[in-house]
Amino acid sequence: MRYLSGTLIREHVTVRDLVPVVAEGLAAVAAAGSEHPQRLVFPVGDGGTVLLMPAYLAPLPALAAKYVAVFPQNAAAGLATTPGVLVYADAHTGEPLAVMDGGVVTQLRTGAVATLATDRMVRADASGLGIIGAGVQALGIAEGILALRPIRRLRVFARDPRHRHVFVESLSARLQQIGLGGSVHMEEASTAEEAVLGMDIVVLATTSATPVVDPDAIADNAHVNGVGAFRADMKEIPPALFARAARVAVEAPEAALQEAGDLMAAVAAGHVRADALEVLTDLSPGGATGGLSIFKSVGVAALDAAVARYLDERLAGAGLELPD
Repeated sequence: MRYLSGTLIREHVTVRDLVPVVAEGLAAVAAAGSEHPQRLVFPVGDGGTVLLMPAYLAPLPALAAKYVAVFPQNAAAGLATTPGVLVYADAHTGEPLAVMDGGVVTQLRTGAVATLATDRMVRADASGLGIIGAGVQALGIAEGILALRPIRRLRVFARDPRHRHVFVESLSARLQQIGLGGSVHMEEASTAEEAVLGMDIVVLATTSATPVVDPDAIADNAHVNGVGAFRADMKEIPPALFARAARVAVEAPEAALQEAGDLMAAVAAGHVRADALEVLTDLSPGGATGGLSIFKSVGVAALDAAVARYLDERLAGAGLELPD
């Protein structure tokens, strides 16, 4: 059995590499024989969350199970805020083949899904990116979008000024590593509204229980990727913003309507109809239609299985062999 460390994965794989992988995974979700039960989510201690996510994709085939924890308070101690581990197995025998850094898999997969949504919902000339939240998920999404669109201005806001600074430094280093450095002007915004004002693309990547930005600060023709609120008690997107949206897309309606607190609140208030939600797999590349658009992600275990299959095949010769 192999071990694929987070460092190894990031050295060899970019978010952009995984965009077609998650597209393939989403297409396989509805196939006969695939299994992707609702993930188990439960609170731990003061502010922590644990998620257990198994999935089997028959068409690939791919079989995997992921443990990931979300502990925002870890940042203050210099620890990973989304530690985890993923086990990838032989889909025919169930034998474990590889163990991977689940936090890095989550970061790259989240970035790839948001990048896929951006590709299918945002006009090709979008040049401004505003980000609220400065954790690893925001870094992955920024990496993917900067590889996809001609972004010239990026502003980031986090409540702690140190996190904004670390975000800019980390993203700059990552862009240099993958050959995208030097083309983006990055700024640390002092308020959430400043971060998104006039921006073509807005990313919300927090674990906030309340909306993180005034909806009036978001332009009428902007696109919003909301990836942080993954529980029913989280509401980072202002529910009223959904009322202004010309289109709202999700990975899987069933999961979004049970787990995305901001979307659930918007549906309950009549700001958006559940039957009006679009599914990401049904959207065409370059399908921007004008007006405000929102992509609401909660994460789908099936995509972890698709990504794990790709990583194992690509890095099989580079991973550390674990003793039997």
